[in-house]
Amino acid sequence: MESSISMRGTGTRLAQAGFAVHGMDYEGHGKSSGLQGYITSFNDIVVDCSKYFASVCEDMKPHPIMISILSKLSNVIPTWRIIPNEDIIDRAIKSEEWREEVRNNHYCYKGKPRLKTGYELFMASLDIESNLDKVTLPFIIVHGGADAVTDPSVSEALYTLAESKDKTLKLYPGMCHALTSGEPKENINIVFSDIIKWLNERAASTS
Repeated sequence: MESSISMRGTGTRLAQAGFAVHGMDYEGHGKSSGLQGYITSFNDIVVDCSKYFASVCEDMKPHPIMISILSKLSNVIPTWRIIPNEDIIDRAIKSEEWREEVRNNHYCYKGKPRLKTGYELFMASLDIESNLDKVTLPFIIVHGGADAVTDPSVSEALYTLAESKDKTLKLYPGMCHALTSGEPKENINIVFSDIIKWLNERAASTS
């Protein structure tokens, strides 16, 4: 019976790769309470996991006080580039050739996010998140399974909550954020093939 201590190598490797890592010992395991090695109900374990990892998601959200401070500062120093952020080009684009093209294109903004821009994007994301169930139009979502810029779970939430009768979700394992430009050519072809097929099917049904 494993515990988080003996399995620490997984967390260490993921943390060294730049990911935040959270884990737990099940009831009766590791440092958790209960008779060691004894499970009274597997459903209890599922509930424990659900509650714990949901709490992690909530803890990751900015504190309301920080949101208030950000709101005020964005009106005082709106253009300052003070929002910490990793190189989004490396995270979004898989193709090295396309990375260099973006880096050499002076029309592509490559600095840290400006304060007001960050605030507006954050508020927009909160508004979108609270209105996913109001989406009724037909749509197709294409999302890279290895997207490190926008979590695929966001697309999954839209697909699940939207009231649309005609909705399609395509997740592409191993692909990154820039599906239509920053992937190898064969991957880009797969994505556009799915998009065009989806459009053609609906165009044909209305003609």
